[in-house]
Amino acid sequence: MRSLLLLTLLTLFVSADTNNNPYKNEAIKAVKTLGKALKGDLQKYMKQDPSGLAAFGFCTGKAQEITESVNKKLPNNVSVRRTSSKVRNPQNKKDTLDKWVMISQYGPGKANHKNLFIVEGDGFTRAYKPLFADKACLKCHGENIAEPLKAAIDTAYPQDKAVDYKEGELRGFIISEVKH
Repeated sequence: MRSLLLLTLLTLFVSADTNNNPYKNEAIKAVKTLGKALKGDLQKYMKQDPSGLAAFGFCTGKAQEITESVNKKLPNNVSVRRTSSKVRNPQNKKDTLDKWVMISQYGPGKANHKNLFIVEGDGFTRAYKPLFADKACLKCHGENIAEPLKAAIDTAYPQDKAVDYKEGELRGFIISEVKH
């Protein structure tokens, strides 16, 4: 009941027209900064080693570090992070608003399926950039993960839930939050 009430209240904060929001551009910029930093390195490792092991090593060893580095360069009132519909790294767990956006805005048949989504709250603006499972993602997040990659994932993340995705499925978000 409490979750339903909270989600109902959150719907009041979602704004379809964010043109008058001075924080929107800052939120979008932060999302793009992290996305660019992560994607460039990840693609480099995927090209070096098509098995996915090098990319997995990068994600395990560097993705959180890169996120922290990007956050240090952002203004004090801005932060950026990642989350997923099924989390591999417990540090990337979703909050109630993240869950609501995933279900209400990016669920099957929703209009915002491929679009960035902005949420205006009382004292904050969030930008949600959806991440979809493409063919390369399925090496580590798909239904049939090859050995020894699967063994490496199981060792690093014994509580891993970020598997069994199909191509094109929503995997998660890069999220920025600007406090005002």
